[in-house]
Amino acid sequence: MVAAHGYIRQLLESRADFIFYPAMLNEENPGYEGEILYKKKTSDAYFCYYSQYLPVIVSKLTAVSVEDRLISPLLSFNERTPEETAGDIYMELKAKIPDLTEEETRTAFIDSFSAFRKLQSSWPARADISAADHAAGGAVRVVMLGRPYVAFDKTLNLGIPRKLEETGAEVLWMDELSLNNFNPEYSNKYLERMHWHYGKTIIRAAEYCARQENLFTVYLTCFRCSPDSFLISYVKDIMTHYGKPFLILQLDEHSSDIGYATRIEAGMKSFQNHLRKNRPAAGPQVKTSARNDLLAEGDTVLIPGVDSLIFGFVAQCFRRAGYKAQVLSPDDQSLNTGYQYANGGECMPLVSLMGCVLETVRKNGLEPAKTFFYIPTLCMACNFPQFPILSDLVFDAAGLKGLKIGLINSMSPGEILPQSLSIRIFESYIVGGILYKLFFRIKPYERRAGAADKALRAAESMINDMIISGADIKEGLKDAVTLFEGIDRDESGGRKPRIGVIGDLYVKFNDAVNQKILGLAHELGGEIIVPSLTEYAFHFYDADIRFHKDDSRSFRLLKTIEKRYEKIAEGLIGDLAEPDFEECAKLMDDYNIKHYIAGETSINVGRALYYIKHRTVDAILHINPMFCCPGVVSASIYRKIQEDFGIPIIDIFYDGTGNPNKVLVPHMHYLRSDREHNQKGGTIHGGTDC
Repeated sequence: MVAAHGYIRQLLESRADFIFYPAMLNEENPGYEGEILYKKKTSDAYFCYYSQYLPVIVSKLTAVSVEDRLISPLLSFNERTPEETAGDIYMELKAKIPDLTEEETRTAFIDSFSAFRKLQSSWPARADISAADHAAGGAVRVVMLGRPYVAFDKTLNLGIPRKLEETGAEVLWMDELSLNNFNPEYSNKYLERMHWHYGKTIIRAAEYCARQENLFTVYLTCFRCSPDSFLISYVKDIMTHYGKPFLILQLDEHSSDIGYATRIEAGMKSFQNHLRKNRPAAGPQVKTSARNDLLAEGDTVLIPGVDSLIFGFVAQCFRRAGYKAQVLSPDDQSLNTGYQYANGGECMPLVSLMGCVLETVRKNGLEPAKTFFYIPTLCMACNFPQFPILSDLVFDAAGLKGLKIGLINSMSPGEILPQSLSIRIFESYIVGGILYKLFFRIKPYERRAGAADKALRAAESMINDMIISGADIKEGLKDAVTLFEGIDRDESGGRKPRIGVIGDLYVKFNDAVNQKILGLAHELGGEIIVPSLTEYAFHFYDADIRFHKDDSRSFRLLKTIEKRYEKIAEGLIGDLAEPDFEECAKLMDDYNIKHYIAGETSINVGRALYYIKHRTVDAILHINPMFCCPGVVSASIYRKIQEDFGIPIIDIFYDGTGNPNKVLVPHMHYLRSDREHNQKGGTIHGGTDC
């Protein structure tokens, strides 16, 4: 990503008239015959999150202006034919090059695309010829795994391919292997749910090499590449299963050339020693599958501790359905336990959750075969779909083989869980979100300290009882609203600085991960505004309708249900009701964010623009785990939004160490000062309409 920014700057300085930089959504996904709707699909062939969003990022840089020269069509090779893709490219080109005809564009693209695919199909033949030569005696054959923009860039790859050749190795690229008719066996559990294009190739190539006598893998990855952190674990497991040595080299701009040379030398000796032992190639294996367990009577359900309120309600829903349930409570110890089995670049909340599962099962003596890890996901471009897959590998490595994991789509949990349970969980999300909005709306103005906390605890207890009894929780919400309305409060000085909290699903609500940032913002004189957990499901329902012309009835029904609950509390929450995704998408388009790509960035950027337009907030607090791909992308876009609209956007990333929340202190000081100045009749600072 850093190098890409440099290349863009280089092109600008070379006075290029235009920069053609398409946003690459996904590649063709041969072999997958399932649904393409987000609420149904189990696989895709996405390019990484940065590849998808880099044109948007560079179009919103604050240091240089790129928009006038950037030509950036959004391309999906998985969902669009070459002819349709040519049309997409033409629509972007004609805005900058009006004399260009559609026929010229279509012919040029189809011819070049066909030539590229033909060349691609010829690469394996070269490797096959090489293999035949080796049969008569030849060099150690090394297959490089990784991403082409790393492997073939001499600056990024630090000359490692050449260094391998200098040791006498014959170096092949993973696309040169004959993988079309290769059927993975042991690695199928990773492949069938792999949603990244390069991830699919890496996994297939890893097992192919592991089962060949003289093919050894060298995996080139960049420092803290989050997708590669998952793939590295899978590749290690595949190679270990087949007893094959391998080498993983993590690249960054600070490492010593001598260090890499030493590791390459050691890797080559390991490969040569393996060959000398004349071990036979691996025979047929049992084909594996990703865990997709069903809940059974007597199971204990472990529920991610995203927060204690909403997911406490979720636990009650499971208990009402007849299951034992426990909300996981991650802490520093569970994070440390998780990192014993992780590479370090994975999503930090997942590492914490996995560690918490391990500790909970061991501490309570739970039987893995009767323990169900409830972790619903969605097939989107970030790491989220890999959470249950890596969890299974970690639990197995930690001695908890067989611990149940259901591959539950968070948009349609009723396909795995009982329908009544799924509906109750959805209602819990709505009610929990409204209770948070009530709490944060009232607490800054309570005359008697602790009154809002007491009301929240009472409301939580009421809702828990009603879930267990099967009562209508709308009535419980009405009673909760009455509790908050009865709190004596003082708003004579006007509203305090309003802080909109956006970012990662897990980090926004989890005190252990965000180090109690919401409480700190309140202590520093702010009023907190939080979104509902329903925003994720609703965003992807909207995406299915927008991109795939899905039937909108389910979406409209669920939104109607949410609106009915919000209406109960509208006297207090007012403008804090959940925004319309149609408006958020339009605001992004109006701001010239050309590519509306379904995922967390669109959720958060759209909400930020909505808050700004409606003057809902005085500042935005954007919080994420360290190395979070959507978080990094969104933060890059927010710099320009902050500059254009004059509203502070505070980015905080958490890695479980230090005190990152301290950056909030000066921001809150100036927000309070501005508010006090304005109330005395001074000039209002910042803020323009979207």
